[in-house]
Amino acid sequence: MATPLLVRDDPPDAEQAVAQLLRAIGEDPSREGLERTPERVAKAMTFLNSGASKTPLDVLNGAIFTESYEGMVLVQDIEFYSLCEHHLLPFHGHAHIAYLPAGRVVGLSKLPRLLDVFARRLQVQERLTDQVARAVQTAIEPRGVAVRLEAAHFCMMMRGVQKQESLTMTSSFLGAFQRDMALRQEFYSALGAGTAPTPGGPRESRPESVAPRTLSAAGGREPHSDAPLPPSRIGVFTGESPPVPRGKYPQRVGPRPRREGGD
Repeated sequence: MATPLLVRDDPPDAEQAVAQLLRAIGEDPSREGLERTPERVAKAMTFLNSGASKTPLDVLNGAIFTESYEGMVLVQDIEFYSLCEHHLLPFHGHAHIAYLPAGRVVGLSKLPRLLDVFARRLQVQERLTDQVARAVQTAIEPRGVAVRLEAAHFCMMMRGVQKQESLTMTSSFLGAFQRDMALRQEFYSALGAGTAPTPGGPRESRPESVAPRTLSAAGGREPHSDAPLPPSRIGVFTGESPPVPRGKYPQRVGPRPRREGGD
């Protein structure tokens, strides 16, 4: 288990560190507007990293039930907020978590709580995606797990490349979802993506990033066939590039709707 931040045990040290940082960037920590900023930042960092002192069992214990249901269970559009460990800047977005039960199910509200256990700590999106998938697999041992994260990163928006509408997508597939492309297609269709990303070769254990790959068909339909695309919750994507945001995040991102007379 990760060690909790020191601000939980020694707030004065954390406050002094923030005050020192303010002086280092040319500010005066004693001026009115900044007088309590070190205290506020210490409290905020404690909360934003509170997941480091928790384990999946802390939120899942007592909410795992015996059930014979065998269909896919999907909880989608779970908002999350985390801190990038490279710049201590936020990244945030939506998570979609699915699993195929094998005799046990977990309370639906526990999946967002499980996500927060890993999101509320210093993170990178790739690791976060994989940790959530493996925690579900360990907790209830389903036949398969699929996790997809879509996030905007402030380290790309506020500094560096300064691209305001970029979106990072990562996926992790375990068990049956890793082996069976038809199941992946069902997962992506349920999200409204229309078709699954083209596999980039075998990936036995690493999470699969799904952007900016070209989208292609699964389930027997050729990428450029005239067969109609399957219906989706938010429309049908008809081009070859992955979906892009319409407007600035956090507006919900989804496939482009079909245009009359378009391709």
